[in-house]
Amino acid sequence: MNNDEKILSLLETLMESQTKLEQEITNIKHTLAEIEDEHGQKLDILFRGHDMLYKISTEIRSNVSALKSAQDYQDFRAKLDKIRNM
Repeated sequence: MNNDEKILSLLETLMESQTKLEQEITNIKHTLAEIEDEHGQKLDILFRGHDMLYKISTEIRSNVSALKSAQDYQDFRAKLDKIRNM
């Protein structure tokens, strides 16, 4: 094998390697895009869950406040009745 043939053989090998690398890079890009999409979907679900929990906790706080006010009123009425019955 003369030098020209060796160079041609090396070039062919390099071109094949480059083609394989380009295919691998393309596969990695597709995989990364899928991972990013899945991650985005998971974040969306997480944020929706957070919003839902925030709304629920706000409603619970409101209900507790209303119950506390009702209990305070009942305590006041009981004290008032007790004073009246003295």
